[in-house]
Amino acid sequence: MDRKNFRRYILCALSFLASANVSIAITSEDKDLAQARLLYQNAATDEAIALCVKKIAGGKNLPQWHEMYAKSLNLRRNGPATAATEIKKAMEGSPKDENIIATAGFIMSGVSPSAASAVVPKLKEAIKSHPKNGRLHGALSDCFDAMQDSHADQELLTAIQLDPLDYDVNFQAIEHYSKLANADEVNKAYDRLIKGNPKSAFAWAERGVYRRDNYKFEQSAQDLQKAVELNPKYSYAYSMLAKALKKGLKHSEAIKVYNSMLASGGPNANLLGRRANCYRQTKQLDKAIKDYDQSINIYGKGSAFVPQKANDSMSKDQRLDYNKYWLERVECREQLGQIDQGINELTAYIGGALHPDSAYDIRQRLYRRKGQYDKALSDLNYMIKKEAFVGERYTDRAEVLAKLGRVAESKEDLKHAENIETTGSP
Repeated sequence: MDRKNFRRYILCALSFLASANVSIAITSEDKDLAQARLLYQNAATDEAIALCVKKIAGGKNLPQWHEMYAKSLNLRRNGPATAATEIKKAMEGSPKDENIIATAGFIMSGVSPSAASAVVPKLKEAIKSHPKNGRLHGALSDCFDAMQDSHADQELLTAIQLDPLDYDVNFQAIEHYSKLANADEVNKAYDRLIKGNPKSAFAWAERGVYRRDNYKFEQSAQDLQKAVELNPKYSYAYSMLAKALKKGLKHSEAIKVYNSMLASGGPNANLLGRRANCYRQTKQLDKAIKDYDQSINIYGKGSAFVPQKANDSMSKDQRLDYNKYWLERVECREQLGQIDQGINELTAYIGGALHPDSAYDIRQRLYRRKGQYDKALSDLNYMIKKEAFVGERYTDRAEVLAKLGRVAESKEDLKHAENIETTGSP
């Protein structure tokens, strides 16, 4: 081989090796991005964010990693505002990348109408260069929705036609058609989403919750079960699965889900209360009371009823659960014949709750079981004074008055109950 051909051979070999190294690097980077994308779609948000931060710190393929970081941040509460900063960095690093521009549209649409409007020119410019990119049309539809622009519908139809299985396009379709109360198109969008992204725990969970909200409890449970299989750490999907099973009256199966959640996460007031309710529904009353006790003690930091005040020590949701579980525990005691303890707990509740009407109703029932008709009458008088158009209360009071020998008044209350049934008024 002469020197000229030898040099050509060496240059070709070096060129091949360089290309191979670049290919290997790109493939490795693509695998990392694919892993981040899988974490993101599996609702493993913290893990996805950690991987993005690590890669950004390493300085490799920065625009794509800033894009992935933005998408992951967008899943968090108040996410769009923080995600906006990262997607801007991605666009600065790769201003002509059509997929980064599309992601910017999907994110900015959730920030504000003005932020959505600002990215529209970039989307339109990108569409001119890449008219067959469905994500661009989907992102433009999302921005138009934020701006209340009627062109959103046509852009979405184009997006679906071009990329019918795309993750972001179908979430935009779900949001768009949900606002229009078009259940048929929402269902189609969910089906396409699952077909295109069968390994996305987030997609399965979202459809499961949607089906639960539409009273399709069996289908909902199946979807949510798939979500937790894909991501065993997906606590939200576990919680929604238990709720779907409860709504479908599969309380024993729901108990198993709550057992798993409590075993992995430790004592939790809300979960204990929900499991207690399932025990109550399956007549496992001793177990129910034990769970109610734990839940109440966690919420109230003790067993005594915590009075409700304007500046309550609990959040609104915690207070609702606390009060609800307190009364449900009393109803368990009633079924077990623990009448005195139930009355004591109701009296504490009435003394501290802002709206104790339900407690009065249960307490008058327990007083009647004990034969304490004068006390039952006092509670019924209070209830009728508060709401005079409930026939059952007059019937109950008629029974109590009869037990007290006040027959004429008892007959009068029965007439009131009959009048309410026929005319709506006592």
